[in-house]
Amino acid sequence: MKKLKMTASTLTFEEGCNKYLEYYRQRNLRQGTINHYKQS
Repeated sequence: MKKLKMTASTLTFEEGCNKYLEYYRQRNLRQGTINHYKQS
């Protein structure tokens, strides 16, 4: 699995958050943990 990397791109804040959460879904974190990250 690829690690997240910072790149120069034109992502919106929402798109960046969605990619962040998707990364943790792929790592099979508990849904409660993902919800906590989403609220933060």
